[in-house]
Amino acid sequence: METKFTYATYLRVGVLLIFTILLISCSQNETDALKNDLSALRSKNSRYEKKIDSLQKEIALLTATDQYYYQQAVALGDSQRFIESRDAFQSLVTKFPLSPYTSNAKQQISTLNSLIAREEKRILDEQRRLEKFQRDSIANEEKRMRAEQKRRQDEAKYVVRSPQEAINEWKQFRTNEAEYKGTVTTWRLRVANIFSENPHGYLGEGGYSDYQVTVLGNEEGYWTYALDVYLGKMPKVKVKDWIVVTGRFVGISDDNVVALRAIRVKNEGYQE
Repeated sequence: METKFTYATYLRVGVLLIFTILLISCSQNETDALKNDLSALRSKNSRYEKKIDSLQKEIALLTATDQYYYQQAVALGDSQRFIESRDAFQSLVTKFPLSPYTSNAKQQISTLNSLIAREEKRILDEQRRLEKFQRDSIANEEKRMRAEQKRRQDEAKYVVRSPQEAINEWKQFRTNEAEYKGTVTTWRLRVANIFSENPHGYLGEGGYSDYQVTVLGNEEGYWTYALDVYLGKMPKVKVKDWIVVTGRFVGISDDNVVALRAIRVKNEGYQE
């Protein structure tokens, strides 16, 4: 089959070639423009870098003077930055020993050393004060806690045991005398008689029982309850009075009686 090229075909091919050539030409022009712009930027950047380097050298020259060091040191001192100010004055003295500012700088260094020493002492004193305050606070809190614990323990001593609790304690004292000696407890009992000048009674509901208790005087030794009454240390009690006794367990007598050394006695009087 033979291909025939018409005028229209040639026209379309020609237009396409022209368009392609134009595109290539435009692209090349843009690339050349970009290259030129980049070159210009690099050149400009190089000039800026040279200017910056020049300015830095000028600044270095300006700041490498005795006057600059002196002014900096004074400014730091005015800002209460005493250590930095002293160091700046010291740099001035070291770098410019013949400067007219050196004499004044040395005086400033001496003054600043005194200020720094006072400030360091103030900070140290404040730190010690705070540490002491913390130690005292901890000690006071521990003391308060011990006092509160003792108060609660003391209060617990004066809590009246129920009849059954008192009997249970009586049994513990009787069977483990050495272990419980010195234990403080509070029992309620009815006086059955006054034996050897000491109230004598029974635990329970007030009748006779096997749980006998004798209340001794509140001093160590041979003091009797009657003597404590005479001295005004204990209330007077009579047979059939109900009494609440807080006492320290001192031992068991041969006739199976628990003896309490009185600490506090409350006489509730006669009750049926």
